[in-house]
Amino acid sequence: MIASLTPLPAIIVRFVELKEWLLGSFGQSHDAMHVHVGLAIFVGLLLVLRGKGSWWLPFSLLAALSLLAEVFDVIALLSVKSPIDPMESLRDVANTLVWPLVLSVLFTWHRRRSGRR
Repeated sequence: MIASLTPLPAIIVRFVELKEWLLGSFGQSHDAMHVHVGLAIFVGLLLVLRGKGSWWLPFSLLAALSLLAEVFDVIALLSVKSPIDPMESLRDVANTLVWPLVLSVLFTWHRRRSGRR
C-alpha cells in the first residue's frame, strides 16, 4: 500500500495500515471510526491508570495521541502528494475527543457533587 509508494518511517506505515484495516473491517464511516476508537482508547486509559490523575490524565493522553495521529496522517498525505485539508484534521481530532471530554466533565461534576475528590 503506502509503504510501496514512499519511504516513510515504519511506525507511520503501520499506523496508516492499521487505520485502513479498521475502516475496511468494520464498515464504519471515517468520522464514526474516530468516535469509536477515541472512546475505546479513553476507556482503556481509564482502566490502565485506575483513577490516577483524575479523568484529565487519560483525556490529556488521548488528546496527545489524537494530535500525533493527525501528524502521521499529514506526513502520509504529503508523502504521496495528496492535498491537506486542515478542517478535516480538526474534525478528526474533535470526533476523537468529543465523548471522552463529555464523560470527563460529567465524571468530575458527579464526583464534586457527591463530595468525593
